[in-house]
Amino acid sequence: MSEKMLILTAIGFSERDYKRMGIDILKKRFKIEVLDFTELFHPNYQKKSREKVYKCDGYYKIDSMNNIYKFLKSRNAQYAFDRLGNLSDSLKVKRYLNINNVKLIFYQAGLVPKNIRTKKEFLIKLIKMVLSPSIFYKKIKNKIKEKLIIKPDNIYYDFVVISGTKGLDKIKNIKVGKKIHAHSRDYEAHIMSGEKNHLKFENYAVFLDQFLPFHPGAIYRGEKSKATKEIYYPAMNNFFTKLEKKHKLKVIISAHPRSDDELNKKLFESRTSLKNKTLELVKNSKIVIAHTSTSIAFAIIYKKPIIFLTSNEIRNSYDDYYIDSLSREINSQIINIDNCDEELVQKLNFNQINQSRYEQYYENYIKFPHSKNESMWKIVLDGI
Repeated sequence: MSEKMLILTAIGFSERDYKRMGIDILKKRFKIEVLDFTELFHPNYQKKSREKVYKCDGYYKIDSMNNIYKFLKSRNAQYAFDRLGNLSDSLKVKRYLNINNVKLIFYQAGLVPKNIRTKKEFLIKLIKMVLSPSIFYKKIKNKIKEKLIIKPDNIYYDFVVISGTKGLDKIKNIKVGKKIHAHSRDYEAHIMSGEKNHLKFENYAVFLDQFLPFHPGAIYRGEKSKATKEIYYPAMNNFFTKLEKKHKLKVIISAHPRSDDELNKKLFESRTSLKNKTLELVKNSKIVIAHTSTSIAFAIIYKKPIIFLTSNEIRNSYDDYYIDSLSREINSQIINIDNCDEELVQKLNFNQINQSRYEQYYENYIKFPHSKNESMWKIVLDGI
């Protein structure tokens, strides 16, 4: 009888998650069961998410803590893949698994740079927080909670899958058995894609859409959206129109997986919008336009110039100067869509990247140096 592995998730479970978790590959060795805690730990996220829950074989929805430990014991699993986060109840679940000798695995799925603010940006952020007591109180409350309640350092991970050198910093205060050197999900998509290209577009820029006014990440964090549709989309389309006019190319939207096709068509003024084609769109583009999407990894892999877009709304949100910080990380161009004129758009450089910064980003966040150039899930199976 094959061993059993639990997939523990609290950030939804869609058909896309099923594929990204490599479950079909993992099933070759393990009997897989998916335990979905989203409704219990993040009920607002579950209610407002636009993605349909994928109820595959072995899927269980967990909506109460009452009998969870009896249920876990009845599963008789040997391994558990952790996607629960660090809420106090989720830590209790992980401690229970530790105590009962279930081997815990964590995969650093989305390594990204930290938000490193300049002195000026830090001062602006501080002033805004002081002038907004509710935000300041929430920030202080969360910091206290992190120190007093959430103690992920009490959890022991038998295996941690590290997708870049910066991942080593993430586990400095965590008890880890074995480190498995691998790569990010985007690199996985790259090596599995081969040379296929079914797109016929030429001379275009691709925008990595994050569905900002509606993104469930804000719901997950209990924050207001980074942007409002009434301000965000007119400013974005204004920039796209100027870009298309000045540089004689079209802008294609790489639509966010959770977005709505008909809504995208309306919001982006009938521009071509495609889902699940990000790799191909980036690979064959002239330039990539982005906010903070982890899919900028494709631009790094295929050495495409990146234009980062921010706005006044975004800089006033919980994300504040992260886009600015990200642009500095790879020494790339950045534009505030609320303050861009035709002359600024005309000066954009479509042919220049900082080679050394791209290489550093690649090693830090996309692929651990000298890790095997094969499917991550094969690396994981070999590692455990």
